[in-house]
Amino acid sequence: MTATGINVAELVSFLLARIDDDEAEIARLQRKARAAHAQDGASDASVLSLRRIRQDCRAKRKVIGAAQQLIVFRDLPNEHQVREEAWRTLRALASTYAHHIGYRGEWT
Repeated sequence: MTATGINVAELVSFLLARIDDDEAEIARLQRKARAAHAQDGASDASVLSLRRIRQDCRAKRKVIGAAQQLIVFRDLPNEHQVREEAWRTLRALASTYAHHIGYRGEWT
């Protein structure tokens, strides 16, 4: 928790669950794109684009993990700025899911 009362575990859990949702949707779309490609010889561009989005999900997981470690392990008073920047990073990532029912207004 920070002075704002935001629980890092809840925010991280929310983010990871949304990324899980994104990856499930990517897998569904990849299957659909492959089937279309096999059926009519459509371009591989959509499959490649989905691969890039999947890589983006992996990168987000790494950023979330790094930010979480900075918040949890940087607890000295002179490390306040590091923690605050990590919180801003997590909240920025969460903002892309503001439409989700589980999103909390205090994360903005």
